[in-house]
Amino acid sequence: MKKTLSILLALVMVLTLAVPAFGAEKAGTTVPNVYLQGQGEHIYLPSGEKIYDGGDLPEGFLTDAVKECMPFFIDAVKNDDDASWAAYREKLLGMLLPVISGWTLDKNGEASDGSHIDMSWWNQQARKFGDGSYQFRSYNFYQDWRVDPFETAAQLNEYIQKVKAQTNQEKVNLVGRCEGANVILAYLAEYGYEDINCVQLYVQSASGVDGISAVFSGRMQLDSAALRRFKETSDLIQIEDQMIVELIDTLLEFTSDTMLLDAGMLGLQMLAPKIYKEVIVYILRETYGRMPGIWSLVGADYYQDARKGVFDGYEDEFSGLLEKLDNYDAKVRQRVNDIVLDAVANGVRFANYPKYGPYQVTPICETNDEIGDNSVSLKFGSLGATTAKYGYTLSDSYIAKAKKNGTDQYISPDKMVDASTSVLPDTTWYIYGSEHRDFPEIIHNFMFKFLKADGNMTVFSDPSAPQFMVYEGEEDNGDTLTPMVKENAPELDNGIVIFKNVNWKEMVQNFIQTLIKFLKQFLPTLLNK
Repeated sequence: MKKTLSILLALVMVLTLAVPAFGAEKAGTTVPNVYLQGQGEHIYLPSGEKIYDGGDLPEGFLTDAVKECMPFFIDAVKNDDDASWAAYREKLLGMLLPVISGWTLDKNGEASDGSHIDMSWWNQQARKFGDGSYQFRSYNFYQDWRVDPFETAAQLNEYIQKVKAQTNQEKVNLVGRCEGANVILAYLAEYGYEDINCVQLYVQSASGVDGISAVFSGRMQLDSAALRRFKETSDLIQIEDQMIVELIDTLLEFTSDTMLLDAGMLGLQMLAPKIYKEVIVYILRETYGRMPGIWSLVGADYYQDARKGVFDGYEDEFSGLLEKLDNYDAKVRQRVNDIVLDAVANGVRFANYPKYGPYQVTPICETNDEIGDNSVSLKFGSLGATTAKYGYTLSDSYIAKAKKNGTDQYISPDKMVDASTSVLPDTTWYIYGSEHRDFPEIIHNFMFKFLKADGNMTVFSDPSAPQFMVYEGEEDNGDTLTPMVKENAPELDNGIVIFKNVNWKEMVQNFIQTLIKFLKQFLPTLLNK
């Protein structure tokens, strides 16, 4: 009964949300919609063997890796010489590469082993409503997220021609989710706008994913307040039997309310450049650093630092890959805003749907004090909105100036965002309360309004669909999407508070118990080194 009521409630919410824009119109669009998925498709060898199914580490891997590598790491930090760092690196890579290199590409950034995604979707038929109009995801386009976005864009161009022929339509609508947006922008840069009616970017990553930008470039910034927020907003223990993860979580619990965390962050910050130079770049050159698709997630301001950091001294060895990376950088990464504006100037209706909320972006980033959706800072995802720092609002003087300039209508009711400075101020909708990795149908239904609207719908066209929306509830189970107003405007904790009212006895006891369990397992290895 409870499940039935939840389904009925979700149906009521969807219909209520849809009524103002849909009216008595067709249920869907007259133009077919091609929905580009983001990262994560499974990878197969030509034999049919699956070599990537999500990238999760094997059970117990972290514990074993720390147990085997910690003595070498301690020596490397203590001695700080080439031999010690090389020994640590060799040990770590010896354990890591067999686990994560199976689905990597060659040094030219190509799948020379013939690995690929499942292409059975290529011949799918259009999904339509009973009246013959097209559903939001009338066609799904899946990509090999590893390869050059221009390679995928060529496939997309072929697929668009196939859809046009099948539907007898002159144009299609494109919806790009996460890395799918990168492919759309590469497509527009290479093939133009003639075949495109509308484009929607959804949690787009073409402007960069904060954590990937930081790791690839070595521009890592550790901050205790960000780590506190990460602890409060993220579930660190995702694999229950990973004892090392339990130790980290308990350590954060013990130190987050004291100065110990701040001191620890300072020490790690001093060590970060060394770890990047001696370890991270070696791992990248053997794994994700060979994937042009992953490189497309590096931000425009980070690319040159990342290119130099990873490939300095290895340019000839990776010349084929670097040609692809530089081509994407010149044609897409450095031109994202220009591509969008050129599309609009050529008659393409264009909308953007970034997210933000109580989610800490990876706490190792320079942008760790920015609001975002867990993966992408809102200032990047929105293509240029002005945003307050995490836990704060735009200043009174800033808002007063906006009122004087007549742009205060673009300021969010929570006073965290000024949408007027984004490249698409009138067709960017902000969703508060949904993470980057979550894609509830109620948001898809909301996005569908733009595709079905006559003319160019804006954030001011429909009172039920203003610029700022609040998502609440369990995904696809009675969840809601409502306009943000002063009464439901959220607040965020900046995480800077050092001392709190905590149960010190219980906290210290939990930490000591976990530490003892850790030492019982790892101490023999440390002593035998």
